[in-house]
Parts: sequence; C-alpha cells; structure tokens
Amino acid sequence: LQICGIIFVAVFSLPPGSGFRLFYYIHDLPHFLHRFFHLPLKFKVGLEVKPKKPELTVIFLHGIAANSSTWKTTFNQLKKSPDLKNTRLVSLDLLGFGKSLKADWLDYNYAEYDSALGTTLNKLHIKTPVIIVGHSMGCLIAAHYAKNHSRQISELILVSPPILMQD
Repeated sequence: LQICGIIFVAVFSLPPGSGFRLFYYIHDLPHFLHRFFHLPLKFKVGLEVKPKKPELTVIFLHGIAANSSTWKTTFNQLKKSPDLKNTRLVSLDLLGFGKSLKADWLDYNYAEYDSALGTTLNKLHIKTPVIIVGHSMGCLIAAHYAKNHSRQISELILVSPPILMQD
C-alpha cells in the first residue's frame, strides 16, 4: 500500500507529458524500484541449513544454466556430517537464475554480481567466518568477490572453474 501511494504521488507530481515514461517503468516494477529508489540488487536464497548457533557459514554459488538446487545433493551429504552440525549452509540463486531477479535491463557483469552478493550477505546477518564455494560461473563471481572483500571471506573453494584464455 505504501508503494502504491508513492507511485500515485509520483505520477501526479510529474510535469505534463512525462507520465507515460513513468508508467513504462512501473510496468516493470523491479526496474522501477531499482532505478528510482536505488534499491540494491540481491540474490534469493534457494536452499539453507541454519543451525541454532552457527560457527561457520558456507555460501554456495551455482554455475551457468543452473540454479541453487544444483547443491541439493551436496547439502544432503553435508547435513549428515557430525563435524558440520554447527555450520550454516546457504545456496543462492544468481541474478537471472532460479528465484532471483531476471531482467533485460541488467548487464549481468561483475559489478552487479559483486553488489548483489554483498547485499545478500549483509541481509543474511552472518556473524561467523564465511567460506564461498563456487561452481563454474559461480567460481568467477566468488573469486571476484573474494578479491574485493578479502577481510569478509575466510576461504574460497572453486569447483570446476572455467579456463579463460587471452588472445
């Protein structure tokens, strides 16, 4: 209801002729909210195992053409380990995949992934050391994030990283 009120006020406080442009953005509400209210991008949590008193958090990033459910079998195996009973496991859907935002106005570049991962980690209220596990494209995002936020990440695990060669 608050957003509807804001939109209503915004439409009627615009100069004549600019209402159509605003309607275009409201039609794509996520674009409107991110563009006009500067809401940060974030990933959606696909799978999570959250013990009462976690001592460690492991974040899982999937590869291209996949989603967070890629890690379901891994989660089932890790949950069986008594050594990991106090480990929080979180599998995220990257932008454009699974439950996360899919938008043609995103560039899907390192800056957007870096920002979305940072926002997501903050919203998860993590108070433990963090390990990031990336698979394929998730490796690139994980490595880039770890490079820029080395104090926040205690370890990095890369599973089947893509090989990028320069010409």
